[in-house]
Amino acid sequence: GPPVAPHDGSGSYTYVYTNNQLTVNGTGAHIGLPKVVNGGEISTGAPVPSSITYEITMSSDGDTMTIEIDYSIGWWKFIYQKTSLPVGAPPSNYNVTFNVHTDLITGNVSTDGIYIGGGFVGGNDALLLDDSDGDGVWTGTTSLPESGGHFTILNGNCSDWSCKEDISGLPCADPGNYNDRNNLLGGFTQDTTLNLQFGSCDTPGTGITQLDNKLSVFPNPSNGIINLKSDQIINTLRIYNMIGNLVLIENLSLKKSILNIESLTSGIYFIEVELNNGSVINKKIILK
Repeated sequence: GPPVAPHDGSGSYTYVYTNNQLTVNGTGAHIGLPKVVNGGEISTGAPVPSSITYEITMSSDGDTMTIEIDYSIGWWKFIYQKTSLPVGAPPSNYNVTFNVHTDLITGNVSTDGIYIGGGFVGGNDALLLDDSDGDGVWTGTTSLPESGGHFTILNGNCSDWSCKEDISGLPCADPGNYNDRNNLLGGFTQDTTLNLQFGSCDTPGTGITQLDNKLSVFPNPSNGIINLKSDQIINTLRIYNMIGNLVLIENLSLKKSILNIESLTSGIYFIEVELNNGSVINKKIILK
């Protein structure tokens, strides 16, 4: 049945914790069973004490409290486990740059431009890209949560989503989420650049003219360890899988580096290296 006064929580209570002893103050305040105290039990009709002291043990992480009550002819043990942990810090945001190639678009690019939207990016017009140099590569940057999510590319500003790219049936599309792109599922831990092709999962080139630089990547095929050697300082290295998902990014600022990619599954990957002289080099590697 319901708790009986004064053990029904209707009073005002305080507590003091010192040297593994927990004292609850206030008539009716108790832990475990109302009538069980050290040294005996409170009989029916007997005065209810205004305070009770319990012997307790706390776990090293502070999440578990154990109380043992010796009432002369036996004992009770109560174990309390914290189930609500402290709220963590909100997720970090990082800049994501989208470079969208449009040479596969049938017809023309909409006069409204190319947009990134949907999923964790926002509405259909969340990010308007720019192609002021007229090279057919539309670019834009926005700050997004590190947790990642879906997105899509739209040829125009259409609130009914009729102008979004059709990548249904392709490996970079998620059929369970309106065939939006899955490139950023799984999250990211720093600023990220995606090179995308409208309507395709292919990873296009960066469109940046490569200068006369030498980059060696060996061994290739690799068992999980690759060596990078360049005649220029390597600022950033990105690795993409076959469907264009960014799977690894490293800021190096070195001419030579040894990279462990054992965490990746076997297959073909594309390395994109940005050098400090502004050039970009792409290499294909095979992970056995």
